Amino acid sequence: MRKIPLLACLLVALLTPGPISPETLRLPADSVASMILGGRPYCRISEQCRYEWLHGELNPVEGLFSYYAANQLPIGVRFAVPEQTARGEVLSGYFQFTESIDRLDASLEQRDGDSSITVKGFPVDDAGRTWYFLLGIPSTAESGKYSLNVRGSRDRRYTLYLAEVEVRYKRFGSEEIAFNQSLSELMTTPDPRKFVEFHELREILASFRSRSLFHTGNLSIPVEATRRSSQFADRRLYSYTDGGSSRSLHNGVDLAAPEGTPVFASGAGRVVLAKERIITGNSVVIEHLPGVFSLYHHLQDIEVQEGQRLFQGQRIGTVGMTGLATGPHLHWELRVSGVAVDPDFFVGRPMIDRTVFSHNILDQN
Repeated sequence: MRKIPLLACLLVALLTPGPISPETLRLPADSVASMILGGRPYCRISEQCRYEWLHGELNPVEGLFSYYAANQLPIGVRFAVPEQTARGEVLSGYFQFTESIDRLDASLEQRDGDSSITVKGFPVDDAGRTWYFLLGIPSTAESGKYSLNVRGSRDRRYTLYLAEVEVRYKRFGSEEIAFNQSLSELMTTPDPRKFVEFHELREILASFRSRSLFHTGNLSIPVEATRRSSQFADRRLYSYTDGGSSRSLHNGVDLAAPEGTPVFASGAGRVVLAKERIITGNSVVIEHLPGVFSLYHHLQDIEVQEGQRLFQGQRIGTVGMTGLATGPHLHWELRVSGVAVDPDFFVGRPMIDRTVFSHNILDQN
């Protein structure tokens, strides 16, 4: 299978109205595109596209496609999307359109498999022309080739970008934790409050506010002490005093520090949870971007309130060992559209890289 050149995938795919290098396809009047567009449909494709015709329908395979009706102009777009990522990391995509669009959706589906992840994109400019998506890759995802599908739409017109993305294998550690009597009971004793708190947090982490652009740069480690007692995605075995055991996946990083050590917000944002919980103890959750949240568990003290706006490095509490904790530490976690990812991923790079394009696409039309 012929692949799109790396330069085209990572840098530029440019469409502009008019009879220039991209090819224009006239689609059947009774096609699915016709039902969507409400008129005789056309599709503008870039030079690197691959497609086929199946039963009279255009079947896109790879590349950038722009659908529009006879009395319309195609939406122009250029983009930057990596060709690979890894388990526990984040796949991001940067799209610039020649005009404002209404929405952007991205999905990653395993080829010859059942695994699929779908996320919403969000605008990063007031004009609604520059859009970004952040797609968290679970640490349990299978490695291999995946199909990326990104769709941007305005009214009935839409663009479609299809590409192959490789998810690399990444090995994670394992550990066994023996609980004492009180922690064993805390973990195993049924309590309706656990159920309520679990669903409350899940609902928060699944929320998506498209205009929540609080932090776009690198994240910072939230405590000065850097000794790590547990790593991201450790496969855990819990042992209980009654002889029982259970397995769990560690969704964050444990930063060991003395009780009372200050804890700071790893990025600017808005506090969406600040309360005591049964398992995670005193906890704070901060929203940084649409669908992107950092979590801070087992605090001794909480020094912020829900709804409060924070700057990066603002003190939010102190290290403790509340909840299910065998010693004083901060559990630091990052969620992207509900998926736990390695928080160190955005310590080394910005959450939104605004330097992908050195100038605006509109200057080229």
